[in-house]
Amino acid sequence: MDVMGFVGLAILIVGVISLVLSTTVLFHRVPSRVRSKEWFQQNPETWDASVRLWIFIFWILVLPIYSMAQWYIHRPTPAEFEVFQYEHKILSDFWTAVTVALGLLWGIKK
Repeated sequence: MDVMGFVGLAILIVGVISLVLSTTVLFHRVPSRVRSKEWFQQNPETWDASVRLWIFIFWILVLPIYSMAQWYIHRPTPAEFEVFQYEHKILSDFWTAVTVALGLLWGIKK
């Protein structure tokens, strides 16, 4: 766990949850308590698209906020910088893949 901190692991888990949630909403697997609301019944496509959009926006902001906070709260020493750089490379690659997938899921029109 030296390379990946707990927050980094949490970001990986949140990315997987975001993908699952976005896909679930895309295929209209909406909870019955939401489905019973009048505002959902009037225009369910708008609700689906807006939920997927907010998931996408939230995900886009996660890594930059985490990276900036980590840099300003605990700036790595020159000896720690290689580990810091490797951790952010792993997170950045995963973040980019999830961002592309969420962007495609948000862009799909049913």
